[in-house]
Amino acid sequence: MRMRAVLLAVFSLLAGCGAAPDERSATRREATAAPLSSAALDAEARLLSQLAPRLDQSAASLTPVTRQDGGRSLRMNGRFSQAQIARRKSDGSVATTCVDNLEAAKAALRGAVQ
Repeated sequence: MRMRAVLLAVFSLLAGCGAAPDERSATRREATAAPLSSAALDAEARLLSQLAPRLDQSAASLTPVTRQDGGRSLRMNGRFSQAQIARRKSDGSVATTCVDNLEAAKAALRGAVQ
């Protein structure tokens, strides 16, 4: 059952998670059920490894860019993103959360809504 919850996770990488969080899930922490199976842990590890480059917040090797109009900006190189994670809960409803780091993504996948 936990494997199904992990596999039902939906990711959409956004420049920013602008949608308002679900008020019920924002104030509620779900109890962690049974430990995850090895297959579920493998699936979770694959998902987290795919998210890792996007959620990286390291400023190392950011590329400064000077535009034609003289303005300057930094090329983010695919980093500093956020991920909206949706997870089906045991009662059939869906909890969503916006994360900007791997620890929060792991907690969201495991059901600890922040």
